[in-house]
Amino acid sequence: MKWVPTIPWGPMGSEWKKLCRLCLINFLASARASWSLVTEDVGPSARSVHAGAWDSSRQRFWVHAGAGEQILKDLWAFDATTNAWTSITAALPWQSGHVGPSERKDHVAVWDPSGALWIHGGFDGTNFVKDLWKYSDNWTMIAGNSVAGPCARSEHVAGWWFGTFYFSIYCE
Repeated sequence: MKWVPTIPWGPMGSEWKKLCRLCLINFLASARASWSLVTEDVGPSARSVHAGAWDSSRQRFWVHAGAGEQILKDLWAFDATTNAWTSITAALPWQSGHVGPSERKDHVAVWDPSGALWIHGGFDGTNFVKDLWKYSDNWTMIAGNSVAGPCARSEHVAGWWFGTFYFSIYCE
């Protein structure tokens, strides 16, 4: 798994930052980091407490849900080879019975080497959730909220290690 910096969006005082800029850290040979503006292309709305993951094989950064003016459930992909955002949610058939993760924030996402994005847990505005979803051209629920297993959680961590999805197991 390759870790990338989070997108610097979020609340600024009492107002939401209305920028859709993507900045990535450029690690220099001297081991100092600098920020470079990659694109001002229209992308996801301003948000915080979203989940993101890096797909090293296709050079894409994925952003799922979070909180802006409301709690979100959208999915976006930034293509680092073209410096362009794509709304994955807009391309899905939501009106024809499509299912996918509910609105959430403070959840986790990881990208696995087989080419899938995994989403777990979070807070939907009313309840903590413990469902596990996999995205690979469409959403598949792997484990629902009523399935036995780890308790519902948010603000946890996750990673992909040697073919297995791991996330923190602490909860009350």
